[in-house]
Amino acid sequence: MKLPSLQHVVRVQSWCAPPGNVRDRRSRQPALLLLAVFGLIAIQINAAKAYNATVTGDLSQSLASVPPLGYGVHTSVYDNNFTPSDLPSKLQASGVTALRYPGGSYADAFHWQTMSATPGVSEYINSNDTFDNLMTKDAQPAGCGGIITCNYGSNSAGTGGGDPNEAAAWVDYANNTKHYGIKYWEIGNEIPGNGEYGSQWETDLHYTGTTNRAGQPALGPTAYGQNVLQFVSAMKAKDPAIKVGVVMCTPGSWPDGVSPDWNSNMLAACGTKIDFVIIHWYPGGTAANALASPSTIAPTVSKIRSLIDQYCGSNAPNVQILVTETNAGSSAGDGPQQTLFSTDNYLTWFENGAQNVDWLEMHSNFLSEGVSGLPDDTPGEGYYGVQLASSVARVGDTLCAASSNNSLIGAHVVNRTDGSVGVQIINKDPSNSATVTVNLSNGAFSSSGTRQDFGVGNFPAGSMWPSSGISTSTISGIGANSFTVTVPAYTVSNFIIPKGTVSNPTFTATASASPSTIAPGATGTITASFKDIGVAASNVVTDIEVYNSAGTKVAQQTYSGQNFTAGGTNTYNWSWTAPTTTGAYTVSLGVFSSDWSSSYYWGGNAATITVASGGGNLIANGTYTIVGVQSGKAVDDPGATKTSGTQQEIWSINGGSNQKWTLTNLGSNVVELVNSASGLCLEVKGSSTSNGAAVDQAAYTGAANQKWTVVQVSSGVYNLKNVNSGEMLDVIGGKTADGTLLDQWPSNGGTNQQWKFQ
Repeated sequence: MKLPSLQHVVRVQSWCAPPGNVRDRRSRQPALLLLAVFGLIAIQINAAKAYNATVTGDLSQSLASVPPLGYGVHTSVYDNNFTPSDLPSKLQASGVTALRYPGGSYADAFHWQTMSATPGVSEYINSNDTFDNLMTKDAQPAGCGGIITCNYGSNSAGTGGGDPNEAAAWVDYANNTKHYGIKYWEIGNEIPGNGEYGSQWETDLHYTGTTNRAGQPALGPTAYGQNVLQFVSAMKAKDPAIKVGVVMCTPGSWPDGVSPDWNSNMLAACGTKIDFVIIHWYPGGTAANALASPSTIAPTVSKIRSLIDQYCGSNAPNVQILVTETNAGSSAGDGPQQTLFSTDNYLTWFENGAQNVDWLEMHSNFLSEGVSGLPDDTPGEGYYGVQLASSVARVGDTLCAASSNNSLIGAHVVNRTDGSVGVQIINKDPSNSATVTVNLSNGAFSSSGTRQDFGVGNFPAGSMWPSSGISTSTISGIGANSFTVTVPAYTVSNFIIPKGTVSNPTFTATASASPSTIAPGATGTITASFKDIGVAASNVVTDIEVYNSAGTKVAQQTYSGQNFTAGGTNTYNWSWTAPTTTGAYTVSLGVFSSDWSSSYYWGGNAATITVASGGGNLIANGTYTIVGVQSGKAVDDPGATKTSGTQQEIWSINGGSNQKWTLTNLGSNVVELVNSASGLCLEVKGSSTSNGAAVDQAAYTGAANQKWTVVQVSSGVYNLKNVNSGEMLDVIGGKTADGTLLDQWPSNGGTNQQWKFQ
């Protein structure tokens, strides 16, 4: 009864192209065996050849962390070896952290409560493959979470589409009754394969006709999106903490681009209510095509994100991406190709933000079942791909920027939480070894580490089942920032190397304070610059500290997680509040990094500040955009007019000179404000003292109605109090629309009387 599994492997390839183009792997074995033999001969002939490549990694450029449920494997209810006693230990050893259930297209005709198929749909279901067995005998003992595919396609009577209440009952049972804590729930499998676009393999009884299914509205993307809303509502009523996801077409693959467009119409209908989207990733083509396909993941994600941003509104930043089926496809052949593809595929998807990637499938080329001459659950190509990836990049580790100057060399660099650096090198050349130099920026290696290798040498000719596992050895003689290794043809090599320390950098540290004489409790700016004329460092902590004359620290600002480049300058502007005690103060600067052999550098006394009553200015002389706290809009001279008497307004910030005001301090925080476009002063019209009098612009006279006292409300936030009237610069009625006029009004504590100077 292995046949359903094999059919499924073949069928899912049609997600990237209409059905009929893929043949079963087993029908190709003689040809593959012959090719593999000749391939092995070629490798032996060329064994002495090697080409050079360079890999560069930068620990300061973090891409993403390995997600908790990232390393997934697909399971199916037709599996005849679903709960072997050794399965949890095998899963743990591979690094798998999630199991998808109940199995691709089967999901849209599967009823979890009765372990039965929809009437009229032929599915083989093994009675042992229950949801509870998945969780209690496989997932929980292995420390895995679940990715559940709900039945969208059909109700239990076989008379219509999937029932949201059935899905909601599953959530309730899983998380409220059994406390399994299932987080991710996808609504249906490959729903566009329901006949809407001509080809049909997916059960979808939202339209029950067996002919003329193409173009039926009930099968289309808008109907799916609208139905998803019902699923979301019913399921989250049982557990609001779950995440519910929808089926997308992989951009650029069938039926993407066929009218009606699935992705845009579906997301337009439900995008504001979903938590994630799923795609299936089957590159297809030759083995070389499959091995090159990770380079297309970043542009694919960019297209997906663009659609999410366009149609999911304010919910867009919350929408995650999951890849709930992937495999190189049967065309990848036997030997290590699937392993090389698998490990590269997982890590590249994680680098681009995917939260889960599920290998298809558990008993196919991941673990064996019913394979002649092999014990069941023998690890296969997919298994070692996951193991290689999870060995170098564990859950919580950070994947960093990495690049290779040769398309046949894949590379990943990992900043690991155990204080080591992980490097994975994938040699995709089937014939030649590669001499690879690894250069690391913003970090350092210790002199020795651990090496892991797995590739063509582990496979008997023509077999998809390796005869040995990953080999482990020690690598030594590593330089502080680089090492050179030889990676055999068609091989993955992992290097896990403790971090070393770099020599101490030499810093030039300077600071300045504006104003340098400041009133007690006033706000000013301390600018600190560190120029590293030595070596780079990551995870630098930078301190700006203020001390009084007795040597007591009175204020401190710390910037954590900073990166320093060799020869670069890091500058920080700290908006600080002066102490209330008058006197002389000093600014001292310090930096810390665990990358340095002597971890702390002290910059000494870099600036002096005087705190004096009546001293300094709350706002330094200069040209500013005056921005309302309530509206976020600028004080604006309408139309950049130069006409005296023009009442001033607020307007969206546009950088125009009519929104810039030159501030001149006259003493005791009394200022004049002159518009850069008109050259006219901001004033209260006619020297009025009445509530609601217009604030306009006029030629400079020096009169009290053209003077404003700066009153600090909080750090960086001020009132402007007219010297003549004693009333505040005010946005009429607290409105925020462009063109709202300014007046004066008694102080009321409103944010329409509060301003920032930018």
